[in-house]
This record gives sequence, C-alpha cells and structure tokens, in this order.
Amino acid sequence: MACALRSLCCSSLLRTNPFRRPDIFKLDRYRYVSSLPQETGSKETFVVRVADGSLFMSMYVTLNGKSRMLNRVRSDAFEKTLHRIGIIAEVVTGKGKDLSDGHPVALFYGNGDLAGTRKEVGDSNINAFCHGDVLKIGEREFEVIVNPPTVLGISLPTYISKGMTLYPAVQAEFVEEGSFEFEWSRVSQEGGQDVHQLVSTEERYVPSAEDIGCRLSLKVTPIVSNGGNPIPFCVETSEVDVDTVQLGFEARARATPSYHAADSDTIRVVSYNILADMYMGDGFAASNFSYCPSTAMSVGYRDMTLMRELPAYHADIMCFQEVEEKRFHSAILPCLKQASFQGRTSMKTNMVEGCATVWRQNRFRYVEAKHYAVSDEVAKNPLLEDVRKDAPSWAVGDLMQRNTILQIICLQQISDGRDIIVCNTHLYYFPTADGQRLLLTLACLRLIEAYKKTIESKRRHRLPPTVLFCGDFNSIPERPVHRLITTGKVSTKEEKAPGHDGFENDREDARDGNRDGLQYACESELVLDSVTPHPGVPWSNYTEGFIGLLDYIYFDKTLALENVVPMPSETVVSEFTALPSVRYGSDHLPIIADLKFKQT
Repeated sequence: MACALRSLCCSSLLRTNPFRRPDIFKLDRYRYVSSLPQETGSKETFVVRVADGSLFMSMYVTLNGKSRMLNRVRSDAFEKTLHRIGIIAEVVTGKGKDLSDGHPVALFYGNGDLAGTRKEVGDSNINAFCHGDVLKIGEREFEVIVNPPTVLGISLPTYISKGMTLYPAVQAEFVEEGSFEFEWSRVSQEGGQDVHQLVSTEERYVPSAEDIGCRLSLKVTPIVSNGGNPIPFCVETSEVDVDTVQLGFEARARATPSYHAADSDTIRVVSYNILADMYMGDGFAASNFSYCPSTAMSVGYRDMTLMRELPAYHADIMCFQEVEEKRFHSAILPCLKQASFQGRTSMKTNMVEGCATVWRQNRFRYVEAKHYAVSDEVAKNPLLEDVRKDAPSWAVGDLMQRNTILQIICLQQISDGRDIIVCNTHLYYFPTADGQRLLLTLACLRLIEAYKKTIESKRRHRLPPTVLFCGDFNSIPERPVHRLITTGKVSTKEEKAPGHDGFENDREDARDGNRDGLQYACESELVLDSVTPHPGVPWSNYTEGFIGLLDYIYFDKTLALENVVPMPSETVVSEFTALPSVRYGSDHLPIIADLKFKQT
C-alpha cells in the first residue's frame, strides 16, 4: 500500500541519530531518512550503549524533540550522571532552574522484587544502568534500553540502473550476523509529496522498468528474538537510470557460463586490478584518463560495472589489486557473498588500498591468512639476509621505501583436503624500476616457499599443497621478474628490452627518486608456470599511454592449464579510446583461467 511520507532533512538527522558513523558511510552515498525510535510501549526511551573493552558508556535521550548524547566513564558514580542529565534537561526545556533539584532525576529498578524502588547513590554507572530500569526526569518516565540491536549504516552504490542487482552492505552492532528484515520501497512524487510503495522484502533487489526515474528507499531492521527494541536504519538512493550501456565484460562472461562442480578437478582463477578510487582524483585522472567521461570514472558507476562483472565469471578464487577496504566491504564482498564467497584484504603499508582475495565457501575451507610488508621482510627476515648483504646498499635503501605487500591465504579444498596456498601482490609501478621489482619478487618467492614448507611439515593430507601466485607485477614478460618466477634464475647479463631500459640503466640518470641500474644475479627454489603470456591474452593493461601484459596467474606443478578466457579485440577495447571507459571500469582487464589438478 502506498503512503505519503514527509522528506526529512539530512543535516538535522545526522545530529539526531547518535549511532551514525560518518567515518564509515559518507553522505554522498545516499540520503539518510530515519532516526531513533522514541517510544517503547507507554514510555520514552533512554538508550545506553556499552561497547566491549570501552572505558565509556554512551547514553542517548530525546527531550522536547531534541536528541542529546552523554559519554560517561563506566566506573564513575551514577549520581554524577543523574545530575548531568538534569542540567541538560534544564537547558533543553528552558525552565530556568536545575531540574536535578527542582524536578529530581532518579533511577528506579525496573525488574524483580525491587521493581519501582529508587536506586541509592554510590553505585557505578556500569552497575546502575540496567536494561529495563526506569529513569525519571521530573514527571517523565524513560525506559532504560541497554545495547539495543542497532543498524549503524547501509552502503549502496551511488549509481543505480535498471537490471542492476543491489546488494546492501549493512553495518550493525549487537545483532547476529544476517538477522535483518529488509523493506525496499519505490519513492515517486505525487503532488509535490514523496510517495513510498513497498516493492520487496528480500535482501537483494533488482530495479525494474517501473523504478526508472524514481528513488529507492531501503529500511533495514534487526531481528530480535527476545522482544527487545531494535533500532532500524533507512536510506534513499539516487534516481534509477535507464540501462542503455552494454558492458564490456558480457562477451567474455559467455565463456564462463557456470561454476565448476564442488568436487571438480578444475578450479577457475581470476586476477584483476580493479583500479582504486583513490587514483580517480582530478589530477591523476586528468593526466592519465582524459579520454574517459567523468561519469564513467565515478566510483558509483564503476562499482555498478564491477558488481555485474564479478559474479558473471563464476570463479572459484579471485585475487584483486588496488582494493580499498571500504570499497571491498561495501560493494565487492556483499555482492559476492550472494554466491557463497568469503574474502580478506591486506592493505599496502601506509596506504588505503591493497590486495584482496575471495573464494567460494562451498569449495574451500579457510585455514589462515598471512600479511607480509615486503620491505620489512627484506630488512629483518633471515631468509633474505643474502639480499641485504649482496645487493647494492642504494638498491636495498630504495627498496625500503616501497609499500609492496604479499598476501597469503591458505585454503583447504573440501572435496579432497588439499591445501591451496593463494598468494597475491601488486609490485611497484615505476617503468624504470625493474631492479626493485626483481628484488621484491625474489623476496615474495622466498616467503611463499618458506610458508609452503611450513604447511608441508603439518600436512593434513597425502596430497601436496598447491601454490597460486597472482597479481599485478607491473612487468612485461620479457623482463627479469617473469624470468625469475618461471625459470628460477636471473643472471647479471640481461638483454635490454627496447623502450623499457630499467634493469641496466644508469642510476644517475633516473628521475624522481626512481633510480635503478641494479645488476643482480639471483635464484629461487620455487619455480612456477604461468597462464600468461598466451595467444589470447597479449595484454592486460590498455591505456592511451601504455598497452601491455602486466598481470599474471602463476601456478605450481600440481596444476595444468586447461583454458584461458581471451581478451576482447583491440577494436572493441579502443571504441572509446582506451580503458577505463563507459564499458569497462578499470584500466586493466582480468586474467581468467581454468586450472586442472594433475592426477597423482
């Protein structure tokens, strides 16, 4: 049934909703349209929030339509808090006197044999304010609600179009995971008023043709089994747009129409640099992606393309680079959770972007995760002592400035118990820094090999562990990084690649602190095969200034390459000059491969 609701002002509601967290959910993602419930039965509410481990208690009360918050030390005497509440009440009501004297503020037991009895002074805040107690401010009574199940916020894309599946990312506290009720409404205008029409009570929603030009409203309420007082949250989206653009991934997705069976010998792996939103600022975008319209560069539009694209590949394991923590938890993971994925992130040192790995939970059990800041490992790890001693001091010094990380996720295949070690990295980007990338790669290979031996020492199954090493290596196949990984050896006599003179160039000629000139022979015990280069994948990064293969999926001898999804033609990709574009949300396209376990 449709009903007319009055639009509420965002700025005032930000003041009246004490549970909102602006650091997590930015206002430009949606319009906030709800506030705390003020009544439970015949009484108004006095809400107390006590987070585990916090020294403080947060208290919320509404007086004369104005919401007020107090932060009080848990161990303080509760009569001090009552006195402070009285002062606040006096200010709000404008009575001209201290209500803690003229209109006493008192706390009463609400349950048990002492129900209705006033609590005596001397107790601490944490012991005095109990769920169900009654707080009296003058003649008004407030029911004390401690830690009500609360939705703190909801994240939805800023750009929404017909046919796009919406996966809300819900932040909540004191709520069992997944215990929510959802109400989607279509918001249209009739006679200058907002009219809300309920369209779905499912978690996900796919906008239809009827939604075009309307906003969508989503109300999320915690499910409470004990008759408590859940605090809901409501957001409104931007207007639903017409779905007029055919996205570029659709042709490649036709090669991956379904998931492999849970007990299949084949796994589908994806490695994808999704282009961090932090690099889409005016300066960087203007100099690197001037050909891309601003709408297509917005995070809302690119999230829309990503949330359609990722499920369509029907992968088993996906490794992402340039992933922001917020974007992962607000867009990527909620989308993929619907297909039984779980995942973890590892941020680069002192950066808000990094790597993320996700996997299908009906194929793999999560065992553990490791995060390595590679420069720290080079500085301290005994495995890399020879690098510290043998590499030129200037090279090691430069390496210490890099923020490269190595993420390792250990999974166990449910069907046969095999351990799968999934490794993910993103190497330093500067074109003339091949020597630094070589040392970073050597460090990664040493760390992976050491971790593999640890897993082998406590092997839970007769099958040997499998190693996958994915990432954006910022290095073309002709350079030393790829040679070290696939052959296990790099000598000092490296042949220069035209136009990519980073390994032997004069370090004094380098600019912006990106000196190189490193000539360093090194070997790796761990040797891996590679999905790329492949005839169908001549490149993975396609911009106006560079076209080349920078992204790789490496795998060990337990696997064999079964299939590679080819890249689209350059004619298709260059339709709008280069990447990103209205059809593609990143300047990279993913490497997609099926790998088959060898018979043992």
